[in-house]
Amino acid sequence: MNVEFPLLRHGSEVSRNGSGVQFGLGDAELVVTSVMGLLEEREAAARVRAEELRAEAERVLAQLAEAEGVLERRF
Repeated sequence: MNVEFPLLRHGSEVSRNGSGVQFGLGDAELVVTSVMGLLEEREAAARVRAEELRAEAERVLAQLAEAEGVLERRF
């Protein structure tokens, strides 16, 4: 699908990247990010953070179990 951008001068480049559209304007560049691209980036970051929190929770639970074992041996 060809899209015309009348405000861009002749020879300007238009390309799609993972999260939007990039306009090459010679020495300058303009990136227009799509809403879906932003949402996908946020979802990916949330998945990474959730995995980090799961790993941290596992470490904390292991430390708790160890501390409870020490307490049980003392009594």
